[in-house]
Amino acid sequence: MSKVKALNSKELRGKKIVELERLLREKLTQIKRDQMSLITQKTKNTNILKPTRQVIARIKTVIAQKRELAKLEVTAPEGKA
Repeated sequence: MSKVKALNSKELRGKKIVELERLLREKLTQIKRDQMSLITQKTKNTNILKPTRQVIARIKTVIAQKRELAKLEVTAPEGKA
């Protein structure tokens, strides 16, 4: 039930894929913990899930963009000499 630090896309793009995957695992764990606290009625604040879901979506988007960019760099033809 912690407050989610707003990570914007610019900050996320500065990280490596490994760091993003670690951060994604942390946020997924956090959202599960928050969901359980809602289910068990330890908290009544239903607004705690949305910011975490948004951060997870941003992280997944940046990971996909970085992988696509890496794939394009590998398959890009060499310059003609």
